Amino acid sequence: MKPTLKKSVTIKSIAEEMGISFSTVSKALNGDPLVNKETVKRVLQKAEELNYSPNLLARGLRSKDTKTIGIILNDLENPAHTNIVKKSP
Repeated sequence: MKPTLKKSVTIKSIAEEMGISFSTVSKALNGDPLVNKETVKRVLQKAEELNYSPNLLARGLRSKDTKTIGIILNDLENPAHTNIVKKSP
């Protein structure tokens, strides 16, 4: 039997489940003051209920700003290189 992959919750899936537009959900999640406060409250509750978390890769592609850097190392076994890149606790 194949393991089933759980689909991630998207703004689109929240909108479909609530019967409102994609853009309303997006605006509500981003704190747009033009969205009715009750709608914002309902959207935030639904997002929490479905364990929604924003897709940072998609957000970066949309805004053209990923807030990531790339590091190219030619020797990963060199302790000096790994200390430079080491993630702090």
